[in-house]
Amino acid sequence: MLINMAKREYSLKTEKLLQRMDKVALRKEFVFDIEKITKILKEGYKLFDLPFPEIVPCKDITDEKFAYAARAAYAARATSAARATSATSAAYAARAAYAAYAAYGASAARATSAASAASAASAARAARATSAASAASATSAASAASAARAAYAAYGAYGASAARAAYAAYAAYGAYGARAAYAAYAAYGASAAHGAYGASATSAAYGASAAYGASIDYDFDWLIVEYEYLQTNKGNKKDKLALKAYILFLEAKEAGLGYLAEQDGKLYICPNPVVGLDKKLRYHSEDKPAIEWKDGYRVYFYHGINVPEKWILSPGKLTQKDWSEEKNLENRRVIQELMGRDFPKKIKAKLISKPSKEFKKHNLLGLYEVALPNDPEKIARYVKVQDHSSKRQYYIRVSPKVPNDDKRYTLADESLAASFQMRAGEYQPVQEA
Repeated sequence: MLINMAKREYSLKTEKLLQRMDKVALRKEFVFDIEKITKILKEGYKLFDLPFPEIVPCKDITDEKFAYAARAAYAARATSAARATSATSAAYAARAAYAAYAAYGASAARATSAASAASAASAARAARATSAASAASATSAASAASAARAAYAAYGAYGASAARAAYAAYAAYGAYGARAAYAAYAAYGASAAHGAYGASATSAAYGASAAYGASIDYDFDWLIVEYEYLQTNKGNKKDKLALKAYILFLEAKEAGLGYLAEQDGKLYICPNPVVGLDKKLRYHSEDKPAIEWKDGYRVYFYHGINVPEKWILSPGKLTQKDWSEEKNLENRRVIQELMGRDFPKKIKAKLISKPSKEFKKHNLLGLYEVALPNDPEKIARYVKVQDHSSKRQYYIRVSPKVPNDDKRYTLADESLAASFQMRAGEYQPVQEA
């Protein structure tokens, strides 16, 4: 999507970079070119004079070797955040300091585990333009490695046009599919925790957080800020070093790299999954996994709601029992939508009221009722309506306590109007629809 020039506050080059990122994040074919990824990562490590580890390809983020390395790195980051001024955690202290944030985040040091903290620290020092203390100054921030800090400091204190443009580019990234697609780690956590409780759910959440920190595009929002900032500012060596590292990471993603975690001289790499999103940038697919690794982990979502595989791959096998025993109302709504036109028949609902001629010509098709012994209301009622433009038929649950004391209208009419907090005599079908 190309944003209107009159509305866009950042450069066309940055807009094209956003589109490039979107394209790779949302591609539908599976790519994992290990040879090319290795070559690109070697360049990244060379930028920071780091010894290149042994590459270990993994199928997906559930691979035990990758998960262990990712969790170790995540734990090291968490520990270092608590003692960011410690010399032994210089790499993570650099990340905590906004001035070094971009350079550190983009560098190979980001994936380094606690076991190789010495080399990670040296890489962070090489990438660092200023200390955490000097980063507090808007002036030093404006010339620091991190354009992110420059954007926030200058934007807030001075309203500088370059910083404002960088910030606008950063905000725009959030509206792109690339920003929504990168968080496949969250889907892993949601799916693993689905139906789990206590320690199991906590473990799933921890594993998801570890994968989050290991994602290749973890810092791509700062890539956008750095890239835009350098469109109109000379920057310094650290800016250019950070941007070069970021672009290498983007190239690695284009070659299929999704996640990486280093431990004990080995770099575990996982491919990027194929991701499906709806128009609201929620994970979604109606006939296949919304997130899928080739021959690996698969996660199913319906408009952002994590659902069982059966619901997506075999919706025709959904039964009245599936629907009535589902306690989660959002999940019950998903089952309802997946049943489609057969919904009343499948849940054994009865047509209890037809629309009047006035409401029928405006696409109200009827009112259905089904017994729900375990529901607080004991019964559920649904009005069946048809979309004016797409002709799609769908069902809206309505209150079973709607009055019907106006003989001009049927109970179906009143029930639809009540869903808009109106009586049938007040309701304007075309306008409200």
